[in-house]
Amino acid sequence: MSTVVAQSLRAFGLRSHVANNIFFFDEQIIIFPSGNYCVKYNMDQKWQKFIPGSDKSQAMLALSISPNRRYLAMSEMVQEKPVITIYELSSIPCRKRKILNNFDFPVQKFTSMAFSPDSKYLLTQTSPPESNLVYWLWEKQKVMAIIKIDSQNNTVYQVSFSPQDNTQVCVTGNGMFKLLRFAEGTLKQTNFQRGEPQNYLAHTWVSDDKIVVGTDTGRLILFESGDQRWETSIMVKESSGDLKNLERVQESESLIEFPTLSSPVPSFEQVLANSNHSQLSMPQVFAVAACSKGFACSAGPGRVLLFEKMEDKDFYHESREIRVPVDPQSNDPSQSDKQDILCLCFSPSEETLIASTNRNQLYSITMSLTEISKGEPAHFEYLMYPLHSASITGLAACIRKPLIATCSLDRSIRIWNYESNTLELYKEYQEEAYTISLHPSGHFIVVGFADKLRLMNLLIDDIRSFKEYSIRGCREPGEHLKPERTHGEGKRVSRVEGTEPSTALARGIQVNKREVIPFLSESLSTWGKRQ
Repeated sequence: MSTVVAQSLRAFGLRSHVANNIFFFDEQIIIFPSGNYCVKYNMDQKWQKFIPGSDKSQAMLALSISPNRRYLAMSEMVQEKPVITIYELSSIPCRKRKILNNFDFPVQKFTSMAFSPDSKYLLTQTSPPESNLVYWLWEKQKVMAIIKIDSQNNTVYQVSFSPQDNTQVCVTGNGMFKLLRFAEGTLKQTNFQRGEPQNYLAHTWVSDDKIVVGTDTGRLILFESGDQRWETSIMVKESSGDLKNLERVQESESLIEFPTLSSPVPSFEQVLANSNHSQLSMPQVFAVAACSKGFACSAGPGRVLLFEKMEDKDFYHESREIRVPVDPQSNDPSQSDKQDILCLCFSPSEETLIASTNRNQLYSITMSLTEISKGEPAHFEYLMYPLHSASITGLAACIRKPLIATCSLDRSIRIWNYESNTLELYKEYQEEAYTISLHPSGHFIVVGFADKLRLMNLLIDDIRSFKEYSIRGCREPGEHLKPERTHGEGKRVSRVEGTEPSTALARGIQVNKREVIPFLSESLSTWGKRQ
């Protein structure tokens, strides 16, 4: 008897808490993390291919792609131990080239990584309290140098190589901006930090010896060989909301408790914890990306600024503004443009800019469109479609159609088509949904909320409730709402699991000349359709 092997077909989601979570493989293909996979997505042809993480992986923490785009480094936690896997992207399918999992130095997890310009070396940063910066000859799994980068348990956000020099590296974090040089088997700091320490959130190399750094107070600073040459402060043009808006990434209280993600991403939650109230009202620079004309940076919620270098000067001026668009389908459209942008990436030709946000969304814009905005802000578009921004609490598949239904703590219900790789329907509600079941015909869903069970029609452009039952505690996703086939033509009944029903109701509801019969109890429900 032949063995059936399940293969990944589609991924609908983004793990925004992975450090460096979006980059280009070539002009049309991007790579981003989703679940315990990395997804190669062709933006023109809409296909997806998958790079699986390690078996028994508990969390993906950080990614890095080599400058020659041949290798992908993935940092994970596997059975409570840190592992770095380097994949060869040029092979089909992508294969594991090296696995770094035996370390002769203390390490809890690797939170940031970067390849050298010639792709032969790998720079990795460990989390506090060790806070070691490790310089690898990764092909031979050899540690060339190691140094403790901080002794005060401050968070390191990003490490990088100079774009032309394997021996020059940069490290930024809370209270630190350090340049180091590798020589004779050691890493030595080459700059002396002057002035008041800043919380440096992100940086990018704009030339061989110049680095632009962004802070949590909206400052952009240009360093040349470690010395400050230029500085500007991003101005807040609109109110970015109160503290509640700034804490929107934290999920609301729910009937379901999910385990805390093991993630290195200090770029949002830890920044909130490390900032005082006055700093929270400032546009924090979570991402900076270099291009040939200058650089792009996040500039507070829902906002990206483009800076261009001034002729004959080492200064930069703001040239254009790009905003995250308001989502008209949202219950509160004003919130969609208040997402913090965590990562920015230009395509190799610099024709496309992609952004990822703290609400797990991916946006893109064609740079030529920003030229015709005539002083008005340009706007991103969804790279694919709106994705869930919080934990998914329920999932159901349709038997007769290529549809999947999901509900989430973001208070939305979404219907996905896994053949066409599209989002068919999407609707937000005032309350969280905890479990969902999709009828075999693909025309109806049953959704469990905190205090009610709703039967809904799936229309062409809407999800509409047609029957509602008051039942508290509809919050356990699982088999009790899963339809299964029984004997008899045209009849499907779901399985009852859990406690013995104390009461049962059977009511006929006329829908399109067919009868949908729900069976309800205090803890669960079953439903079916008959001719």
